[in-house]
Amino acid sequence: MLNVFLSGERARLKKTAVPSIFDFNKPPSTAAVSRAERYKDRSLLPKPVTVASPQVHDPGNEPVVMDTELILGAEVDVADGDEQLCELTEEEPASTGGCKQQDAAVQCSLLCPDALHRFSHKDFVNDSSALRFYTSFENYQHLLLFFAILGPAVNELRHFPSLPDVLDQLLLTMIKLRLGKDDAELAYMFQISRSTVSSIFVTWTNFLYFQLKELNLWPDGQVIKYCCLL
Repeated sequence: MLNVFLSGERARLKKTAVPSIFDFNKPPSTAAVSRAERYKDRSLLPKPVTVASPQVHDPGNEPVVMDTELILGAEVDVADGDEQLCELTEEEPASTGGCKQQDAAVQCSLLCPDALHRFSHKDFVNDSSALRFYTSFENYQHLLLFFAILGPAVNELRHFPSLPDVLDQLLLTMIKLRLGKDDAELAYMFQISRSTVSSIFVTWTNFLYFQLKELNLWPDGQVIKYCCLL
């Protein structure tokens, strides 16, 4: 080997030689293999889920504790105690179930459209301040007087099945004229569709125009001076 080096020739590996002294060619140790196998086995195990443990008292005053550890993917059998828990939940005595029944009634009233209160002219019979706010009429008698002035032609207008009371239709029109409310809000107040609100408003504004166009909107100067002196 020394003679080869001194002669200027390089030492070459044989073609059949395989290097085995590098770090990336070293096989893993026994401890590393065992750790990898243990990690793989733990990842395959089902994970327990911890749930609340409610206690149900039976007639004998003995608490029944439900299982608090469930295994994902495993079958769960319903025991007699669980069935008894369901029966107690569905049929509670009046002393403890009154609040839940009230909550259910409130939820039903919020979800059922028929349970919502619909705006009506009858709501303002004894509430002059609210009627003045919504329509500018002084009181309910003032509203009825204006309705009577319009004459019997109000009964010949287009019929709206969802809001058949013509006085309610007049109330809707006056609220929109007084406060400029959106059709969507009026539809919610009177429990009708937005298209019906638009049709009612167009019908009544045209009707009011033809019924009230004979009124003198521009009084003479003497009337204006008299009213200014009051």
